[in-house]
Amino acid sequence: MEFQVRLGLFMNVFRRNVLGVFAKHWQPGTVKTRLAASIGDELAAQIHHKFVLLITQSLDSVNAEKRLAFCPSESEPSFRDAIADSWQLEKQSDGDLGDRMSSFFRSAFHASRDEPTLKYASPDAAILIGSDSPWLTTAHIHDAFDALERAEVVIGPCKDGGYYLIGMRQWIGQLFVGIDWSSKRVFPDTIERLQLDEITYEMLPLGYDVDDLDDLMKYRESLESKRNPVRLSPLEENVLELIETGLQVSSGKVKT
Repeated sequence: MEFQVRLGLFMNVFRRNVLGVFAKHWQPGTVKTRLAASIGDELAAQIHHKFVLLITQSLDSVNAEKRLAFCPSESEPSFRDAIADSWQLEKQSDGDLGDRMSSFFRSAFHASRDEPTLKYASPDAAILIGSDSPWLTTAHIHDAFDALERAEVVIGPCKDGGYYLIGMRQWIGQLFVGIDWSSKRVFPDTIERLQLDEITYEMLPLGYDVDDLDDLMKYRESLESKRNPVRLSPLEENVLELIETGLQVSSGKVKT
């Protein structure tokens, strides 16, 4: 694994890539609502906040132009205070999730519906993830960029029917139109669209978003297994403490 990471770092030096993260502000009652049903709004928001910090910190060494697309727009000062300067902040566009993702990629590739032939220096590839997958590492991102050397699109499926990562070599707006983003058909419908349009793609290993209590327990297991051979970072230790508190709340041992 270490060799693969080093090889990915070496190869990515010669590419111009964009790595994007979608993140929502950690206002209690507006984030992690399914998880909040089990552990309360405040604790769910704290965990979400730590996830945003964790994923930007753990991926900070990726050799790419790093962008954090945030919402709502008035939360920019909070993100600017929390996120390292190595991440460029940008507001998410209006619309549903598909509209916002399409807008991100359109912006990344300097494309425009009105001026589709603008001659800007476009990146070789762009990848977008959310802040709900804090288990992602630099190795996962390097693998995704490597896949885009062989295919037009890379996608990482989630067990809930969505996807935790999507990347492409150019803006492909049709992938974000006509998808029911609240259903379990997001991933299969996207694959169907790719196949119908004869767009080459590669799939990454099955992953998950931390959306509910079961997901939280799975992420706790991954942190604990990581802790055995290596030392967790202070932020990871903090996240693990919050998770343990959340599990105690859910079992009725602690009240929020």
